[in-house]
Formats: sequence, structure tokens, C-alpha cells
Amino acid sequence: MKIDWSVVLFEFLNFGVLMLLMGRFLFKPVREALDRRQAEAEALRLEVIEREEAAQALRLRYEEALAGIEARAEERLDAVLAEADKRSAELLGEARARARSVVAEAEAEAERSLVQGLEGARAEVLQLAVAAAGRVAAAVSERSVAAAYAKRAAQALVQALGGGPLPGALSVAIDGDSDPEEIAAVLRDTLGEAVTIDAHVDPSLICGVRLRAGGHEIESSVGESLRGWYSGVIASVDPRAGAGGRATSAALGSGG
Repeated sequence: MKIDWSVVLFEFLNFGVLMLLMGRFLFKPVREALDRRQAEAEALRLEVIEREEAAQALRLRYEEALAGIEARAEERLDAVLAEADKRSAELLGEARARARSVVAEAEAEAERSLVQGLEGARAEVLQLAVAAAGRVAAAVSERSVAAAYAKRAAQALVQALGGGPLPGALSVAIDGDSDPEEIAAVLRDTLGEAVTIDAHVDPSLICGVRLRAGGHEIESSVGESLRGWYSGVIASVDPRAGAGGRATSAALGSGG
């Protein structure tokens, strides 16, 4: 087989020219297009990264701002709650003080009403008691009652004198309905026959006697018993009115 080197050389020359032309008009534009596409892709990738970083920074700023808003809101809420608690405590204290004041005023008013009621009822109660005692005394013989009170007064006077003799005359006040002689006899039975009795009528006495001797004064009568009973009743209802009740009852008894 005979090789035609001119043909081979011509083919190599054609292939070289073809490769030159393809490199010039095909491979170079394609390579440039690929480079441009790669550059565009890289730029796009960098832009995406920048946008992601910007979005991340924006998200961080938003979270920080939101956290600050929440913190300020919580602080404001705490301040409002503290102010509400303070105001509530003040209002509650004022309400309690007002309630205590109202209760104290009500108690004072009730106490004043009670005292006024007792003061108003004293005279009426004592008058009713005196009237009842008068009816009882009339039913059981007033002279016997007066004699019994006289004996009690004499015994009390003996105790007051310590059992010793009377230092002088015995002043005896007798109610207007009693028998002076009977009263004197009862007193001598207790004090002795030698006692000197100076008797006189005292209209203020109610069925009884009042003895004076040796600086002692002893009253034993229905009126005195009623005054003692009345003072005890008043003191049991209102202890502070007991003294006033005794004074008032005494005045009423002396006037009756």
C-alpha cells in the first residue's frame, strides 16, 4: 500500500484550520458565555448571601426591639400593678377607718340612747316601785313593817358602834304613818331601856326610820331598800350609771 503524503499533509492542514476556526468562532464564544454565566451565578450567589445576611440582621434587630418593647411593657405593667396595689391598700385602709368610725359612732349613739333611756326611766321605775311597796306595806300592816325596819336599824347601829353604849341621845326620824311609841319600844328592846330617844316625824321617809347617834346615821326603810334595789338594777345594766342612779334614786326617795 502506497501512502500519499501530500494527501495526509493536506488533511492535517485542513484539521488544523478547522480547529483554528472552531476555537475562534465556536469554543471561544461558548467559553465566554460559560464564563459570563458563571460570573452571573457567582454574583447571584453573593447577592443571595448578602440578602440572607441582611435578613438575619433585620431579624435580630426586630427580636431585640421586640424584647425591649416586652421589657418596657412588663416594667410598665409592674408599675401599674404596684400603683394599683398601693391605691387599693389606701382605699382599704380608708374604708376600714371609716367603718371603725361608723361603728364607734353607732356604739356611742347606742350608749347615749341607753343612758338617756335609763335616765328617763329612773323616775318612773322608782315611782312604780314605791307605789308597789306602798300597796305591799298596806297589805301586811305598815306598822309591822316599820317596826321591823326599826329593829334592823337598831341592830345596824349597835354594829356601827362596836357594841358599845350610845354616846348621848338617839335621834330617831319616823315616817308619818308609824306609831312613835311602838318604834321606841322596838328600839329599846335592842338598844336597852336606858337609851334616850328624841323622835320626830320625817315626811320624806317611806315606812321606816332613820337613826343618828355618835356620828353615825343609819336609815332602814322601804324607800331606802327600793333605792338600793334600783341602784343595783341600774348598775347591772350600765355600771357607769350606777353612781348616778344611786344619786337620782336617793333624790327621788327623799322627795317621795
